[in-house]
Amino acid sequence: MTVADGFTLAVAGDLLGPWAPRMGQGNAGLGAVAALFTSADAGFANLEGNIFDLVDFRGSPAAENGGFEQGGIGSGPLYPCSVADDLRELGITMVSVANNHALDWGAEGLLETGRTLDAAGIVHAGGGRTLAAARAPAFSETARGRVALVSAASTFLPMAPAGAGGGDARYPYRAPRPGISALRKRTVTLVTEEEFAVLRSIADRQGTGVADDAIDVVINPNYETFAPQNFRLADRTGVTYEPFPEDRDGILDAVRVGRTRADFVVFAIHAQETSSGGQEFLVPPETLEPPDFVVDLARDAIDAGADAVLVHGPHVVRGIEIHRDRPVFYGLGSLFFELGIGWPPSWYDSVVPVIRFDGGTLAEIRLHPISLGHPDERRPQSRQGIPEPADEETADRILTGIRRSSERYGTSVDITAGIGVIRDLADPPMELEGVTG
Repeated sequence: MTVADGFTLAVAGDLLGPWAPRMGQGNAGLGAVAALFTSADAGFANLEGNIFDLVDFRGSPAAENGGFEQGGIGSGPLYPCSVADDLRELGITMVSVANNHALDWGAEGLLETGRTLDAAGIVHAGGGRTLAAARAPAFSETARGRVALVSAASTFLPMAPAGAGGGDARYPYRAPRPGISALRKRTVTLVTEEEFAVLRSIADRQGTGVADDAIDVVINPNYETFAPQNFRLADRTGVTYEPFPEDRDGILDAVRVGRTRADFVVFAIHAQETSSGGQEFLVPPETLEPPDFVVDLARDAIDAGADAVLVHGPHVVRGIEIHRDRPVFYGLGSLFFELGIGWPPSWYDSVVPVIRFDGGTLAEIRLHPISLGHPDERRPQSRQGIPEPADEETADRILTGIRRSSERYGTSVDITAGIGVIRDLADPPMELEGVTG
């Protein structure tokens, strides 16, 4: 790491909103959150959706989308071009476009989003006209050095991965495909002996032979190759994932390229998968630990040259690991969540970490808790889903949860004056000043 001393990075999770510009409306709470980003050297968030003006769009919505009404017409998140300028004013200088909503408006929507971000001066990574472009690091110039951003997604629609095009001897005339940098994987549910026996009988009934000494079984009615269910006999229950080596290696190579061309490297991945297989809208948030492959990839990314690893997608805040003096955030929640008040309460709790580096090493992380408008707050509609500093009770709940989730990684989080602090003990303490509304 060669950034100048005092380099700071402010990070956040998903942007599900804003649907229209929110800055300049006199919201002091939003202004306090924006100050965290504008005072940092670089600010990051995940762009969950597309940004362009529909009246000028020449493409079409996709036949399926990443979580809204399936088959709906234009039902994926879409923000007008003015939102890009608003995000830049808020202090977001870098975004990932690799996620399950990236192709809601087809390849044309992804590419048009890139053009909108370029016009607003927001660096973006994770999507492009070819696989090489989607994987490639993007670069942001700051006063303290150049920042590289490498982004990918393990949660995505089957149509979303970018294609490399020619170069494969088997398909010499294949054209490249616009899309995202995808980490494909095989998902395997781990089961007990009793459960495995039942699955074996189902597979036999469907005509899929299972050897007597087999520990794997695939349930695939009518040979529906796009949606097989994989099960494995194991000494524990849960889920394991087997990433495609070519995707994993390509992503890590992009991190290495970023390391050779930048002073600071960020790796971000959109990963809604969990170690139990449970989804955040169905199970308690404290059970939503990251899966094995995300932990392994995060550590490998740091070994390959990343200075910070950011995991987004689960809509809840999870723990923090320090690997080789570099931070890994396993769940960043959301920065905007303008989807109404009918969602799990944990989705309205979030955090903005501000990370400072001195002398080429991690000096301090400040965790600023924010609220996105829990239904009990009864916010006016004009402020619902918009980030504001959390009140004392909410801040304590958020920070206590992060501290508990971080303990499994050996990370200590101090809570002082409504802020969580992770600090190198050899580093002199900074004066604490929490954001206020």
